Amino acid sequence: MLPTPALVAHRHVVPVPAAATASALPRASSQLHRRHPLRSPARRHLAVTAAVSADHGPGMSSSAASVAAAAARSGVAYSLGRVLYLSLTNRTNARSIVDTRGPSFAMPASSGFRPLLPGLEHEPLPEELAAVVDACYENMDIVGMGENDPGVVFGGAGEPLLRLETITATMEAVRASRHGVPFRISTNGLFPASVAAALAAARVGRVTVALATADPRQYEALMQPEAGSGGHAAVCGFVVNLVEAGVEVECTVVKAPGVDVTAARQLAEALGAVEFRAREFFE
Repeated sequence: MLPTPALVAHRHVVPVPAAATASALPRASSQLHRRHPLRSPARRHLAVTAAVSADHGPGMSSSAASVAAAAARSGVAYSLGRVLYLSLTNRTNARSIVDTRGPSFAMPASSGFRPLLPGLEHEPLPEELAAVVDACYENMDIVGMGENDPGVVFGGAGEPLLRLETITATMEAVRASRHGVPFRISTNGLFPASVAAALAAARVGRVTVALATADPRQYEALMQPEAGSGGHAAVCGFVVNLVEAGVEVECTVVKAPGVDVTAARQLAEALGAVEFRAREFFE
C-alpha cells in the first residue's frame, strides 16, 4: 500500500486499453496551491510548528512532507521522498499491504512511519489531517501549474477506505484553500462499486490497488481477506469500476514466491489499469 521509487526495483507502465476485456470480470498553476488564511487554531499551530522545524532542523535538508509529518501527532503522517502520506486507521479487512512485503520488510526509519495508537479515539479527524496537508504545502515550492507537486497519499498501517467519509471530508477541507492538491489512495481494493463511485465523485486523482496476483486461490493465501469480502473477484471488479468512473488506477503486486508477475501485469492491463508495479519481497 506504500508506493515509492526507493522501495521498488521495477516499474512497468501499461497502456490504457479502449475498454476492459470481456474476461475482466464485472463492469467497471501555482495559484492552484495558494491558500486562504488558516481557518482554525489547530491548523495555524501545525503550520507554524512545521515552519520552525524546517528552519531549525538537523544539518541535512528535509522535504516539506517530512517536516509536516514530523510535526504531526504520532502515527498520523509519514513521508517517502517528497510525498506526504496520511494514516487514517490501523484497522483492515485483509492483510495490511505493509505485511505483504515480507517478514523482514520495514519502512525506512527516515519516513517516520508508525501505527496509530490503539483505539478508535486515536483515529484522526478531517480537520487534523487537513492541517498536516496545509503545513506541508506551506513549506513546499510548487512551480508553474504544479508540475512538480508530489501530492498526498492516504495510506498507513491499515486500510484507508474503511474511513471513506474521512477521506472525502479531508479532501474537501484542503480544497477550500488549496484547490490543486492531487490526492491518491493506496488500498487493497476489497470494496463495492459504490465506493468507486464515491471516489470518482470526490475527484480522487489516482487509486493504487493491491492486485497481488492473477490467481484467485493464491490471492486468498497472500492477502487473507475477511470472509464475505469477495476476494480476488471483488478487487478486479473494483479496478474495473474505478476505470469506468474515470479514475486512474495503478495495480501492484509483491514478488513473493510463486507469484506470476507477468500474468498479473496482463490482468492489470485487461482491467484497464494505466500503470503496474511489482514490488520486492523481503524474506
